[in-house]
Amino acid sequence: MPGYARWVRHATGFLQVLSDRWENLSGRNRILSAILTVSSGTTLVKIAGTAKVMLIARYYGLSDDLDAYLISFLIPSFLAEVVAGSISGALIPRFISASREGGEWVARQLLGACLLLCAGLCLTAAALAVFAARPVLALVASGFPLAKLDLTYALFLIQVPMILFSGIAAVGRAVLNALDRFALPATIPVLTPFVTILAVVASGDNPGAYPLAAATLAGSILEFLAVLWLLRSHGWMPSLRWSKWTDDLNAVVTQYWPLALSSLVLASAGYVDQAMAAMLGSGSVSALTYGGKVVNVFFAVGAVATSTAALPYFSRMAAERDWTAIRSTLTGFGRLILFAGVPATGLLILFSAPLVRLLFEGGAFTRQDSSVVVLVQQMHLIQIPFAILAALVARLISAFEANRHLLAAATLFFSSNAILNYLLMQRLGVAGIALATSLASALYFGHLMLALFRTGRRWRRHAA
Repeated sequence: MPGYARWVRHATGFLQVLSDRWENLSGRNRILSAILTVSSGTTLVKIAGTAKVMLIARYYGLSDDLDAYLISFLIPSFLAEVVAGSISGALIPRFISASREGGEWVARQLLGACLLLCAGLCLTAAALAVFAARPVLALVASGFPLAKLDLTYALFLIQVPMILFSGIAAVGRAVLNALDRFALPATIPVLTPFVTILAVVASGDNPGAYPLAAATLAGSILEFLAVLWLLRSHGWMPSLRWSKWTDDLNAVVTQYWPLALSSLVLASAGYVDQAMAAMLGSGSVSALTYGGKVVNVFFAVGAVATSTAALPYFSRMAAERDWTAIRSTLTGFGRLILFAGVPATGLLILFSAPLVRLLFEGGAFTRQDSSVVVLVQQMHLIQIPFAILAALVARLISAFEANRHLLAAATLFFSSNAILNYLLMQRLGVAGIALATSLASALYFGHLMLALFRTGRRWRRHAA
């Protein structure tokens, strides 16, 4: 028993040392630690996602079933991202400020009101999506024959409920991040690719598109339940009762609308890419999607992890009016992203061909398919450093509660991407669409830097 007590004292002392060191970390080091944590969880999710894509490539290749599923997934995923992702970005700075100034009770009331608001917006968006789906899908998938369009609509109806489940789960994960809980929230999305793999394998040699849609819905439900369990285990399960309209809630709503519109515009650019790819013939949508898979992994591990980890800490720095820490953190991470991101991007472009063959080739995915996807992937990869830097800068703008500037940057991205799509697809086909996205990302980052410079100058004058 004395030996057991000694080990307990040693373990407690070790944990206390870690806690003290965490408290003494600078803002930049804390963000780096959180980024590494989120990146690790996201990497696990992307490994599972890559395994899912490899399996789908072998079962579906560049097929009509896969084209129909990918297009059907666009509307529900788009609405969940716009509605819930925007609430998260607007909520977290105010949630941290409310916790600091009013205490836990005020923050809990704000969280409950925002979750109710999110649920109402998601249900409204789902109802509007069902009403408008037919003409929207006919526009987005204008190159699809009627039978393929009917299949796309049926798959869409299966996935509509995920708007609600994914929306609330996204807000819950953001609140957990604000509480310095990063690891499990970053890992929860592994559930959807895991369920998809099981569904495809269990469906036999000719699974069709329906197992993909059903698995996507099932995964969103499991993610929703897991996030609620985490909130409850950390003592933050909110009471979903509307109390009153407070100044904090008004601030969240004020910041939400420009952020929602900017998210809407940015997400629409991806769907424009898909729609323009659909004009290029059978398999073009699939080629664009396969060519973006590696980029999406690095975007999630780099840009999404950076923005996820940075927002809570930038929000705390802004609440404390600590401009020195903000400037030091932004400069340090900017250098790190450039020094690490540019060489990594060059290596990925250089080794794109063996990477595509390793990940996708086999079964229904042929060597000819690989040659198309390699060029698409190389054009997509150019955007990685710009995307990561833009994500960091956008989160700082949100921490300043100046989201109106993000809408102008998003509009620039959308318009330049669409124009470049049209010009470049004439010469490069579907690879031109990928290159247009990379060039538009560079313009988007440049505009955000200008907006941050102006916002920071005004913010410092106000703080003084």
